Amino acid sequence: MYFNLFLSYYFFFLLQIIGHQKETVLSENNVLITKQEEVCEIFNDYFVNVAKNIGSSQIKVDDDHPSILAIKDNLPDLDQNSFTFSPIDQDFVEKRIRKVNVKKVTGIDDIVNLSLSSSTFSDRLKEAQVAPIQKKNSVLEKGNYRPVSVLPAISKVFENAIEVQLVQYFDNIFNPFLAALRSGFGCQSTLFRVTEDWKLALDQNKYLAAILMDLSKAFDLSPP
Repeated sequence: MYFNLFLSYYFFFLLQIIGHQKETVLSENNVLITKQEEVCEIFNDYFVNVAKNIGSSQIKVDDDHPSILAIKDNLPDLDQNSFTFSPIDQDFVEKRIRKVNVKKVTGIDDIVNLSLSSSTFSDRLKEAQVAPIQKKNSVLEKGNYRPVSVLPAISKVFENAIEVQLVQYFDNIFNPFLAALRSGFGCQSTLFRVTEDWKLALDQNKYLAAILMDLSKAFDLSPP
């Protein structure tokens, strides 16, 4: 059995080296899965259930954390300044359509405005082609892949119409040093701020400590 498995792995990697391997192959229970229908079913089952039991326990939120308090202080009077979507025009739609990358999508303004005013988003626009993309180590292990959703092109216009207005509204509410998922910010922004805080603390002869966490499946842990 192990000899046959060795031969299967040998020929699999040989095909990869000579460039003839174009389809995804997985290893399940020491058996190579080459039929693409079975590969798709394995990926689908794995991606659907990979974070099923993660974060199932009650998550405690520290309401007195400085970042939470800063957001509360910046919140406007919701009775007078509550957020509402504004209608978009044809020029907005044309510009967004021209920016759509046809290689990253499959396959208006009145429709978008109806969606915004009725607070609804068509289920058809949520349908996506899910492609498994290898992120590390062996290509034979399903756990080394991440799912990437390829959405319909028109959904990108809806997405951008919502994003532009939400970002503009919350920009003055969020802490200016909040870097996650904000245009113009990134890991470098956070590292720069933390490094400066550390240098200031050392200059003032204070004790310095850091707790670092590497969250696996971080996005799957986000509350629904």
